Amino acid sequence: RSSVWEWMKFMIFGTMFTRSLILRNRPDYIFAFFTLPAGFIAVTLKIMLNVPVLVSIRGQDLPGFCPEEYRLHHIFASPLFKYIWKKSNVVVVQSKRQLKKLVDYKISNLNYSPNGVDSNFFKPHYKKEHSDSVTILYSGRLTLQKNICWFILIFNRLKNKINRKVKFIIVGDGFEKKKLIKLVKELSLDSSVCFY
Repeated sequence: RSSVWEWMKFMIFGTMFTRSLILRNRPDYIFAFFTLPAGFIAVTLKIMLNVPVLVSIRGQDLPGFCPEEYRLHHIFASPLFKYIWKKSNVVVVQSKRQLKKLVDYKISNLNYSPNGVDSNFFKPHYKKEHSDSVTILYSGRLTLQKNICWFILIFNRLKNKINRKVKFIIVGDGFEKKKLIKLVKELSLDSSVCFY
């Protein structure tokens, strides 16, 4: 779970970095996963640069989601959630349950897209040639909620059971990073697990 401090830091630095990126690349749309912090950045840039915004509500940014963990976040962030949803061109939820929870917010631009990908249509014809190595990539926050510790333990078991060179690349930052680096050292996975 992200702390309020992580949200604030990401919103400030993310807006500065993304603004320069948008000025260089001039995208036609901005797609933000989560209302906060990414939706805040997207709506701020929409106002500054007039680029349409789609915000995808994923869970923790849904008032009432996991109240034992997010109750205080939701109490303080609800006015900002409403503002971001109102200013977004499109707001997307991924389940009918989420859709029902948001009816009271009267979001005129609310859409339901179950999974975001039509898995019956999208079946790429990707064929990787057999290789002696396997690389697994994780990109995201390194927080307790993401349970990367479990991935490292499973990776350790996998590494010892297959006859291929296996590498695990972890890209991200968060409160769990030091603990995860320590676990990798304890399991003697230094040569197989890389942090960025």
